[in-house]
Amino acid sequence: MKTSLFVSTSLALALSTSAVADNNFVIQNQIGAGNSATADNSSGSVDNSLIVQTQVGFNNSMTASQNNVVSNSIINQTQIGTNNNMNAEQMDGPSSTIINQTQIGTNNSSESSDLNNSTSVKTTIQIGDGNTAESDQGTTSSSSIEVYQLGTTNNANAQQVITDSTTQFTLQFGDQNTASNYQENTNGVSSIINQIGTTNTADVVQFISSDSTAELSQAGPSNSARIDQIDSSSASGFIAQVGNTNYAKISQLDANSDTVQILQSGTQNSAETTQTISNSNNLLIIQVGTQNSTSPNQSLSENSSATILQTGFGNSVDTADQNTLLGSLFSIQLGSGNSANMNQLGVDVNLSVIQVGSDNSTNSQQDGVLLRATIAQTGSSNVADITQSGLGNSLTLLQIGNGHYKEISQTGVNQSSFTTQIGSANFASVQQ
Repeated sequence: MKTSLFVSTSLALALSTSAVADNNFVIQNQIGAGNSATADNSSGSVDNSLIVQTQVGFNNSMTASQNNVVSNSIINQTQIGTNNNMNAEQMDGPSSTIINQTQIGTNNSSESSDLNNSTSVKTTIQIGDGNTAESDQGTTSSSSIEVYQLGTTNNANAQQVITDSTTQFTLQFGDQNTASNYQENTNGVSSIINQIGTTNTADVVQFISSDSTAELSQAGPSNSARIDQIDSSSASGFIAQVGNTNYAKISQLDANSDTVQILQSGTQNSAETTQTISNSNNLLIIQVGTQNSTSPNQSLSENSSATILQTGFGNSVDTADQNTLLGSLFSIQLGSGNSANMNQLGVDVNLSVIQVGSDNSTNSQQDGVLLRATIAQTGSSNVADITQSGLGNSLTLLQIGNGHYKEISQTGVNQSSFTTQIGSANFASVQQ
């Protein structure tokens, strides 16, 4: 067995060394004081592989190893600064894989490993102080991980296990941001996380998924976002947060050709949605303002669509659930303190709610076949409480002014109701 093992520290000295073992090379350069570099590709089963390590500065530490059936692979590591720590490992069957790691600054930490991979690439670049990054690939093919950290005390974790043609990208620009990217049993899947600001948190989990995409973008402080794609095919999840302390979560479970987009601008907005055993659903949530919240769900549905737009302060759309074959849910709230609570269950069900003003409330429930409900409230403190159950029901309600109250309950077959209230403090109750 031939050995290619080089350990050195240097004091105000530039040092370059290369060694050969079974067509393998190790090249190490050190400039500064107190630096430590270790490289090992001494295993007899390592072939046509390269380790390049460069240190410029003081008290930096790095290790690189290639062992147990490694071929045509590269580890390239660079440290510029002080007290940085870096580790890279390729083992148990990597072929044509590349690890690139760069640290510029102080007290950065980076770890990267390849396990039984082919034609896969990992890149980590840290510029700043106290950043931490970990990226691992196990049993991957034609997959890639990219992590870029610019700032201080950012933390990134990137994992790929049993993946094919799968990509990850993480960018952290600022301070104390946290990002986690996990992909397992995936094919043709991509994940993108962009964080600009401070103390943002982003998580992506893609498990047993194919041809799906997840993208998170955060700008500001203390935003939190998560996308889960589990057993999904051709699913798309997108979250964009601009402002501070906004919260968004997308769960796509056993979803096929589903699309979810959440856009938040402002402060303390909250949006959470789940799509389960669904097909070709489209959901768009836009929140502009402060403390708006919504939690729509689409489950056991097909070709459903939901659009929710909230601008202002303290608007809420809760329990907006759809369990339909063909259905659409549409809600717009402009103002403050508006509340909408909606449930839909049936076939070809449609519901539209528009509230303009403040403190308007709509509570609607639909259950049956071919149900329709259209509700529009303008003004303030209007209340609409509507329940439909049966076959072929339809309801249209318009309230203009302040303080209107409408209570309608329809049960049966082929019923219809139309109500218009204009003025203030009108009351109407209809039961069929």
